[in-house]
Amino acid sequence: MRTTGLGPAYDQAAAMATIDLTNPATARENAVFQLWCALTGTDSTEFDTDDRAAFFARPQMAALCATPDSVLNDAASVARKGRSLPLERWLAAVQVVRPAAKATH
Repeated sequence: MRTTGLGPAYDQAAAMATIDLTNPATARENAVFQLWCALTGTDSTEFDTDDRAAFFARPQMAALCATPDSVLNDAASVARKGRSLPLERWLAAVQVVRPAAKATH
């Protein structure tokens, strides 16, 4: 199933197939990663295991993972510039868009 409005040819079914639902922490990290890919129009299949590990190791990931998707989507609309969505700017926008929903990390 292709999802429109989420970047060029974002394939949600293929992206969701990469999520390890047996590990809740990894599943949430993957969900945030897939959302970032969708918002930036990035093909998640181009990231190998090491690339994903580096993405998950970013200091902003814990706070982003603790933030509801609805808030992340709203914050992305403020923080994204074209296809660029740095995690630092995304997290800062969470705190601006919905201060009461920001993570407690």
